[in-house]
Amino acid sequence: MPSTSPPAAVSPDLFSVPSRPWAGVLALGGATFSVVSTEMLPVGLLTPLDDGLDVSAGTAGLTLTLPGLVAAVAAPLLPVAVRRADRRRVLCALLLLLGAADLLSALATDIAVLLAARALVGICIGGVWALAAGLAVRLVPAASVGRATSVVFSGIAVASVLGIPAGTLLGALAGWRWAFAALAVLAAVTALALALALPPLPAEQPVRLGELRRLAGDSRVRRGVGAVAVLVVGHFAAYTYVRPVLERVPGLGSGQIGMLLLGYGLAGVVGTFAGGVLAARSPRRTLVVIAAGLGTVVLLLVPARASAGASAALLILWGLVYGGVSVSAQTWLSAAVPQAREPLSALLAGVFNTAIALGAFTGGRTVDALGLTAVLCVGATSALLALPLLAPPTHPTRLSRRRPPGGSAPGPPSAHPPTHPTRLVGWVGHPGHPGHAAPSPPGMGLRVRNPPVFDAAGGKAGPMTATRNQTQGVGCVQAIPPHVLDALRMRDDAGRRTEAVRDDEGGAPLRCCLRRSEEGERIMLVSYAPLRRWAAETGAEPGAYDEQGPVFIHAEACAGPADDGYPFHGEHRTVRRYSAQGHILGGELVGAGDFERAFRDAFDDPDVAFVHVRAVEYGCFLYEVRRW
Repeated sequence: MPSTSPPAAVSPDLFSVPSRPWAGVLALGGATFSVVSTEMLPVGLLTPLDDGLDVSAGTAGLTLTLPGLVAAVAAPLLPVAVRRADRRRVLCALLLLLGAADLLSALATDIAVLLAARALVGICIGGVWALAAGLAVRLVPAASVGRATSVVFSGIAVASVLGIPAGTLLGALAGWRWAFAALAVLAAVTALALALALPPLPAEQPVRLGELRRLAGDSRVRRGVGAVAVLVVGHFAAYTYVRPVLERVPGLGSGQIGMLLLGYGLAGVVGTFAGGVLAARSPRRTLVVIAAGLGTVVLLLVPARASAGASAALLILWGLVYGGVSVSAQTWLSAAVPQAREPLSALLAGVFNTAIALGAFTGGRTVDALGLTAVLCVGATSALLALPLLAPPTHPTRLSRRRPPGGSAPGPPSAHPPTHPTRLVGWVGHPGHPGHAAPSPPGMGLRVRNPPVFDAAGGKAGPMTATRNQTQGVGCVQAIPPHVLDALRMRDDAGRRTEAVRDDEGGAPLRCCLRRSEEGERIMLVSYAPLRRWAAETGAEPGAYDEQGPVFIHAEACAGPADDGYPFHGEHRTVRRYSAQGHILGGELVGAGDFERAFRDAFDDPDVAFVHVRAVEYGCFLYEVRRW
């Protein structure tokens, strides 16, 4: 059997917290402020650009559209291109390139030169978001990651409140060329700040195109990125035309609209930090609230058109809700796939920029064809379409509709069914629980079918018959889920790329199918953090209880658990009890024939959400039993 020694330690320089973490976080916030200010500056300069370069308004609008499209392509490709380069140096180079693009924009003599400069801006936008978005977790302690991510993403809202209006004002006073020149200086200063404030940031692992494809194939990533895409499309479809929407409200003149848009931007700053705090606790639930809130607010602007007060209040709420989108999405997906933060950030940035362009295009076509009321309805509907994508996936077991032998028809499924292959195991119970089998004769011991049920009251149920109103707790043995296995096969939870080996002896405990390996099978020894994965799924906060260790898995996808009975039985094991937050509540050494009693005792305690069964000699994680 292959060695069970833990994986080689990752270099401490790669993941250690720097001595001045918040200086680096603020510098990253400055970088996002610079790229967003540069990206959106033409919004306030379209008329001067029309006149200065003698082009139509539609042609001048390309200065806004082109960077977004280039950024959508550059975001996933740039991390692949820079491979192992130090991320601090890459970010500094991108900000210097941004400054050069701004200077070229200021000196442009025709629209072709300006568009070439704006294409360079798109490369910088995509690169900065792909790299900077996931760096907060490497700069600050774990407890501060939510706030640090909020600071990085606050550059978006602050650019809307300060950067774009300031650039527009400078363009009105001194000419549009000076506005671009000022942003060139800002980019150079930001590059210097990044060089001074950030520590060396070597690549965790080089990003490859194949890894991006594998990430895109992860069901959770697809659902999360898809939810963000429809949410952003809905927002920009409606927000692109927010000024015309407000102009039709009685009592709102241009001055009042300007103040309301400033209020929207300030609310966005607040929403970014509020979203970061909430997302640190439960990012998926935060995105659900954002999607529902955004769709509702935009839709309510339709009947609110007759009231200036109602329209103003809804616009402020809109800014507050949308401000949390970026930070919540980044937090959720980074926690879901912690071993691939940078490629995930690159994928998310590409989708985000594509969604912005698609939203503006959709809004324009809708306004032209159906009018302003229709564009609000389309935007709200698109935002609400994110809700089913954000719902936790449920995959009932194949026996969920079968009638248990000698028992009643299956009851309704649990409110929290297993979301991946499980082995529901149980002990023979006592009478008095609906649908439970009768007690077995003395000495019969455990009677297990695949997948049977065990319950905390000692009852043995037919497949899927036990529900939460029948017993205080029902448990199921769980293998490592398939989507997690796919991620671990790319890069494990210690950040290492994994390698397959041929098992020449057999006998390795495989956590993917809960059996021992056979001679000649291809397997991997990977580092696995079960509590970190639990936290990503549920929003729990295990804190100092988080740990990771070596586990064996198949090198390729397998069929999952199949055998009856408890996995890896016949030896003493440690059964450790955990709360829903992932905190240790207790544990005991359990003999080979005593698992029934140990699990029953564990789930008799209502505070126990799940238990881990671990090897005694190495302490390695073997499998999890969840309250179901």
